[in-house]
Amino acid sequence: MEAWRDGEVRAFDQLFDRYRDMLYGYLVRQLGNPAAADEVFQDVWAALIKNRQGYTVRAKFRTYLFQIVHTKLIDYYRQFDRHSALSYEQHAEQLETASEEQDCPAAQVDQQGKLARLFSLLEQLPAVQRDIFLMHEESGLGLSEIAEVMNISRDTAKSRLRYAVEKLRRGMRHYQ
Repeated sequence: MEAWRDGEVRAFDQLFDRYRDMLYGYLVRQLGNPAAADEVFQDVWAALIKNRQGYTVRAKFRTYLFQIVHTKLIDYYRQFDRHSALSYEQHAEQLETASEEQDCPAAQVDQQGKLARLFSLLEQLPAVQRDIFLMHEESGLGLSEIAEVMNISRDTAKSRLRYAVEKLRRGMRHYQ
């Protein structure tokens, strides 16, 4: 990021290549809608580009990036109704795509059931717990990084993650 801030254009390409998939995957799971994820994804990179000259190293770049992501998600949720993010048909299509690689029809049905249940449980989590869980599991952020992104204490982040995992485990007990 420092190299790009200082004018090295290729450095941006490296940043984008390194964080593109992780960031997009996080946004799709957070928003439940690829179109919405595309919109927020573009907003995040636009904000990064706009603010590049003001970048100063205070933490890992990934933490800085997820601070922008967190802000853009809050903006998105303020603008749009959270419950309209994913229709039943889109959800069903995603489940079908995820299990196409399996040969056994019984395994496909079981896998679809697991995914549907997990997506449902994720959707039911309180927003702060879902955010922390997805930042930790999808993006690999540590508790200290999550705390910094969300402007909360590390213990609060740890507690919220623990509650989210407990709720998901309870909800997935049938499949264990």
